[in-house]
Amino acid sequence: MEFKLDDKEGIKKMLEQRVQENLASQAEKKSSSSTQNQNTQTNASGTVNHSSSGFSLLIYIVLAIVLVGISFFAGTKISDKEVIVKEVAKESDIDLNNYITKELYIQKTEELTNTINEIRKALQEKNKKESSQQSPKQEVVVKQVVYTPTNETSNMPQSLKHKEPITEESDFYIFKCYTANVGSFQVPDGCLNTLSTFLEKYSNSPKYEVIGVVNDDDIDFLKSFIKNPEQTVNFLDFATMGLSRHRVVEATWKIKQTLGENTNVIPVNYTIYSKVSRGFVIRAYKVAI
Repeated sequence: MEFKLDDKEGIKKMLEQRVQENLASQAEKKSSSSTQNQNTQTNASGTVNHSSSGFSLLIYIVLAIVLVGISFFAGTKISDKEVIVKEVAKESDIDLNNYITKELYIQKTEELTNTINEIRKALQEKNKKESSQQSPKQEVVVKQVVYTPTNETSNMPQSLKHKEPITEESDFYIFKCYTANVGSFQVPDGCLNTLSTFLEKYSNSPKYEVIGVVNDDDIDFLKSFIKNPEQTVNFLDFATMGLSRHRVVEATWKIKQTLGENTNVIPVNYTIYSKVSRGFVIRAYKVAI
C-alpha cells in the first residue's frame, strides 16, 4: 500500500488495518487449541496473548503518532517552502521587469545618440538651404570721422557763410531790408513803409519766402557775450542762426498782418551772410512752385 508523508488519513487507515489483522490471527490460534488446554491454560495464555496484543497495539499507536508528526512537520515545511518560493518568484519577476542589461543600455544609448545626430544634421542642412536662398547681405562700411582742429580763424562759421543768391526775376519778386540794427531782430522803421507797398503790389503771390541776413557786426556783437574762447564757434553757429531766425519771424508777422493770417509764408533753413547788410529778404513768387 502506497502513501505519502502528508497523507494523514491514509496512515491512520493502514494502522487500523494492521491492528485488525493481528487480532484476527490471534483469534484463529485460540480456536485451534484443544478444549482441555484451553481450560487449563485460559488464564495464562489469555494473560500472555492479552499482554502481547496490548504491546503490539501500543507499538503501532506510537508508530502512528510518530508518522503523523513527521508527516505534519514535513507538510508544514513543504507549505512554508512553497510560500517562500512564490514570494521569491514574485520578487524576481519585479526585479526582472525593472532590470536592464549593460548591453541593452549601450544599444539604446547609441540609438538615441544617432537619432540626435541625424536631427542636428537635418537642421544644419535646412539652415544652409535657407541661407543660400536669401539675398546676399550688403556690407556696411562704417568710417570713423575724426575732427582735427586747425589754426585757421574765421569771423563766421562755415555753415552760415552764404553769399547773397543771384535771383531770377522771372521766378519771384524780391524785397530787401538791410537796415536792421546790430544784434536786433526787430523790423527797422525804414523798411516798414516800403514793405507794405511791396506786399500790396504782390498780394496775389501764391507764397512768400523770408530769409534772414546777418553780417560781421552781428557776429562781433555775439562774441561779446562769450567768455570761453573754445566754445566760440559753436556759440556763434547757434546764436547767428537764432538771430536770423528771429528776424524771419518778425518779417513773417508783418506779412500776415498786412495780407491776412492765411497768407502762405514759408521760412527757409539757411541764413544769408553779408558783409554790409543786416535784416531779411522776402521773395514773392509769381507762380506756385
